[in-house]
Parts: sequence; structure tokens; C-alpha cells
Amino acid sequence: MTKLLNYIAHGKGYGVFLLFVLAFLLALYTAFALRSPMLEMVPYVQEQADKMLPITVENGKVTDPVRTVREVDLFADDEENNEDDGFVFVLDTTLDELTNTDQLPEGFYLTRSYFYHVEKNDVDRTRLEGSFTLEKKDYTESLEKFVHLAVLGIAVVVLVLMFIYFLFCAWIYTFLAWIMAALLKFKTVYDFRMRLTCVVFCLITVLEFIVARLGFELPFGIFSVLMIAAQVGLLFYFSKQPHTKKRKK
Repeated sequence: MTKLLNYIAHGKGYGVFLLFVLAFLLALYTAFALRSPMLEMVPYVQEQADKMLPITVENGKVTDPVRTVREVDLFADDEENNEDDGFVFVLDTTLDELTNTDQLPEGFYLTRSYFYHVEKNDVDRTRLEGSFTLEKKDYTESLEKFVHLAVLGIAVVVLVLMFIYFLFCAWIYTFLAWIMAALLKFKTVYDFRMRLTCVVFCLITVLEFIVARLGFELPFGIFSVLMIAAQVGLLFYFSKQPHTKKRKK
């Protein structure tokens, strides 16, 4: 605690690096939390692929399999709540195109000449082109590589978004710290207020994270209450210290 107080009072910079470290750790946690369930889905996806493949397209037409209807659920239904949350993949080479898509469940549909993506009331139809073959083979290694790349991409996006959000919050609370310091008649400089805000923000965010992992949830608005209370307490503490109370704006 003493080291944190010394850092706030005498440290260099604005404390933004603390926000980056916090965002990095939370992004890393998010990546690891997603990685396991996504990897667990790989065998299921491979199993569904085995049911649908091979598929051969020649000159924009499905030539193999012919006059065949196959259907798989890409995601399991919610049996506990009796809700159909599945996303289907239907192969129907008995038809050249689908004539009625209004009542189709969400999913992918492949006919002899078209590929459909149905999502709620939106239907996207793409005409098949060229020639290619989707072979029936083991895609496990490729799927696992895709999962790792996807998790890495998600982690980078989460890191950037969290860091921007944390910066925005820090600037808001730093401005509030200026108002609090003025009310306490305590002259401060911007870097001092910013360091104080970043330290408090990181500590309370970690506290909120720990509470959430224990299965509890902080009531709405309690984060801001804790932030402001901690800022007021620290500003009052520093205003009474001889080495900080003479700071100027």
C-alpha cells in the first residue's frame, strides 16, 4: 500500500500503463475462457462435416452427391428449456433453388445451384460458380489452427476496446478528481490526479472481477460510488501530507 501511495504522490507519467496492463490481463483471461469451449467443439464440427461431405461442384452445379437430402445441426438445441436454438446446414440436391424461404429455420442451405444463408427474416442467396471439391477428410488440425487464430484475434480486439474504454473512464474520473480536490481546497497537478485515478480504477476493477468470479454481482452504480469514495479518501489523505499539500494546478 505504501508503494502505491508513493507512486501516486511521486511517480512519473500518468498511470496509463497500469490501464494497459489491466486491459491485457482481462483480454488474456477472455481468450483462455473462450479457447477451451471452442476447442471442445472441434470433434463435433468434424463429425457433422463427415455427414455432409464430400461435395463436388462443377461449372456452378453440385454434381456430387446427386438427388440427395442431408441435414445436420451445427449447434445443439437447448433441451433443458425446450427451445430450438439450432443452426442447421441442409444439403438438398433434388432442387435447383428454394422457392419458399419464409419459414425456413436459421442456417445454411445448399441446392444444386445456390447457397443460402438464412438468419431470422433475412435470406442471402449466392449462386454457385466455378468448380471445386470439398473432400471428406480429417479437418481437425485445420479447425484447431482456426480456433487459435480466432482466439488471438478476439484477444486483440478485446484488448484494444478495453484499453480505450479504460482510458475514457480514467479521463472522466480524473476530471471528477479535479472537482473533488477543488472542494477540498487541495491544489493538484494533472499527472497526480491521473495516477491516482488509474490506481484506484485498476484496484476496483480487480475487486469487481474477483467478486464476479465468486458468483456475485456488484449492484448497478456501486463501481462509481467506490471510485469516487476512494478518490475523495485519497485526496483528503494527500492534502494532509506535507510533501503533497503544496502542489499547484
